[in-house]
Amino acid sequence: MIGRAVILLGCLIAPNARGQSGTLLVSDPGIGGAPSSTSMPEPIRGTDMGTVSPARDDQARVPPSDVAISAEQGGAFYNDNAGPSGVHVGATTLVRWGILGAGLSAVANHAIFRSTSSSEYSFLLGLSSRSADGIRLDVLGSVGWRSYVGWGASEYGTDATFKGAAEGVPCAGARIRLLYLFSKQRRVHFLLGGQAGWDFDLETRQGISYDNGGSREVRSVGGQRGMVGLVLGVAFDMGGYRLP
Repeated sequence: MIGRAVILLGCLIAPNARGQSGTLLVSDPGIGGAPSSTSMPEPIRGTDMGTVSPARDDQARVPPSDVAISAEQGGAFYNDNAGPSGVHVGATTLVRWGILGAGLSAVANHAIFRSTSSSEYSFLLGLSSRSADGIRLDVLGSVGWRSYVGWGASEYGTDATFKGAAEGVPCAGARIRLLYLFSKQRRVHFLLGGQAGWDFDLETRQGISYDNGGSREVRSVGGQRGMVGLVLGVAFDMGGYRLP
């Protein structure tokens, strides 16, 4: 009996040390020496530490940074009828690093019914978030300089012929953009979405508007502007990450 117990103990230890299961053949002298089999239980295997959880897997698919270059077109609406309410076009370059975004923007507005226009150059800074599904949200503040031409110009087809005043003023504002990035398995993505924003001139300046007969009119140049528009462009992924 003692010999049989030693043999059984040795066979139990050896397979488990290797993380394996097996079948033990034991000779039982009490039963005519016929071998009997004893099945060893399958050991409990540990969790595979190399497996990536779904949440961490999604994070791995989003690059730590990217550069988005986009064009925008839409409408601009001034609170002052003398401003260039009408067509809005522009271009933006935005660098995202983690949840931070910074970039530059150039925008032009032109009134529909008068020869009034403006151009704006701004620095952008704010929050930029991107998901593994390709959804991107930018919430940005802006500060820059806006130049007006023809502020307060007469409408087309009227008897009055004032050409409007030309002045430049500092401006600031905020905008929000919601975009979708296509081709998520690639490092270069086409992006499409929309944006809305509101900004205002930080000061008002007095400008002189002349008409064709030499008459002059003093106008206060500056106001507040709302805009909505369509955004399209491309985004370039940067930094090391695992593609799907």
